[in-house]
Amino acid sequence: MIDVVRILKKNFAARGYKIPTRTMPSILVRLVSLIDKPVRLILYELDNLAEIDNSRIKEVLDWEPRGAEEMVTSMAESMIEHKVV
Repeated sequence: MIDVVRILKKNFAARGYKIPTRTMPSILVRLVSLIDKPVRLILYELDNLAEIDNSRIKEVLDWEPRGAEEMVTSMAESMIEHKVV
């Protein structure tokens, strides 16, 4: 997530969007989850690094994914366009 935050800050902070960049300690997330149900939904991902392998889809479909910066920026632009943020 920190990589996503850095991309968002780089591309959208100058446009007036406030992008929080501080990392919340895991113990604090766990404490907040005791009183905030939506936070409980992320507990299983907390402190785990997801390893994703897209080599098979690239090989079978001859597909090349977009880079992280392009993907995050496009997603944010779409959310702005659709007035989600």
